Amino acid sequence: MSPRFTGEFTAKLDAKNRVIIPTRFREQIRAEPEEGFFLARGVDDCLDMYTPRRWNVFQREFMKRKGPGFGDDEIREFARYFFGSAAPVVPDKQGRIVVAEHLLRHAELGKEVVFVGVSDKVELWDAAKYAARREKMRASFKRLAGSIFSQQTEE
Repeated sequence: MSPRFTGEFTAKLDAKNRVIIPTRFREQIRAEPEEGFFLARGVDDCLDMYTPRRWNVFQREFMKRKGPGFGDDEIREFARYFFGSAAPVVPDKQGRIVVAEHLLRHAELGKEVVFVGVSDKVELWDAAKYAARREKMRASFKRLAGSIFSQQTEE
């Protein structure tokens, strides 16, 4: 089973586009059979970071749903933009990863970044963008929680 990531952690991006992955997230993947992560463009203005195991599951699920031919133009565009952006990253001895230039541009990362645990993945945000986003989320959180949890059935 893949790790479940939670929490928000702030870090600094250095001049060589390196950032230290929070210790909690690095510790959560120690039991994983493969080292490192995959970074890819997120649907929102952020980066998505997956363990190799979760990345492989995600790719298999995508292929099952959409098939090898990708007959739909939108599906091909999504696959090209999302999977084409992916970059495997392995933390160095200090726990740093290098964020590729095309990914920095997508998320418009500044010097301060926020790692956000979102269950089966981690999102990497520019700190100022995430602060603004968090304020918007705060305003709708109660409504969203009511809507989401009222739809669940008891098991």
